[in-house]
Amino acid sequence: MFSFKGILLIAVLMLGFLLTLFILVFSVIFMALIQHLLSIGLSTLIIYSSFFVLFFYTFYYFYIPLNKIVTHRIVKAPLLFKSLTHDNAEIEFFGKTKDYKYNIARITEIRAVCPICTAPILLMNGKPDQSAPLVGRCIEAPHAHVYSFDRVLMTGYFLGHPMYLQEQPTDE
Repeated sequence: MFSFKGILLIAVLMLGFLLTLFILVFSVIFMALIQHLLSIGLSTLIIYSSFFVLFFYTFYYFYIPLNKIVTHRIVKAPLLFKSLTHDNAEIEFFGKTKDYKYNIARITEIRAVCPICTAPILLMNGKPDQSAPLVGRCIEAPHAHVYSFDRVLMTGYFLGHPMYLQEQPTDE
């Protein structure tokens, strides 16, 4: 009924999350007890303090994108899921439909060509200048050549000012 790889991936993700949570609890307990330890070295304090950074990094860059995939249906892939040869990757989520019996998540790379300057367009974070979670941004002008993105139709439209695309009169 369920695939072995899917169950294994969920088990690894849950174990990683529990380990990260354990490290955070251990760090909080250690920091609470540190006032009773008078002979602690600076290096030990730095090592135990780094557990907070480890927890924040794994939670913010790994678990939050995987949580957003259910609502947004497509998110930028965390670093662990990316290939070494590709910088741009997205995780796309497909729910149960008549074609698919199970929920499916696949890693894809979505690119297009900018009609303004013919540079590649990649999916990037829409914040802070756009309200959409992911938008297409030209790599040559990422804040000027911005496009919407529809993951079902694989289309988008220019999000800039309409006058931007019109030819400007030249002074001759």
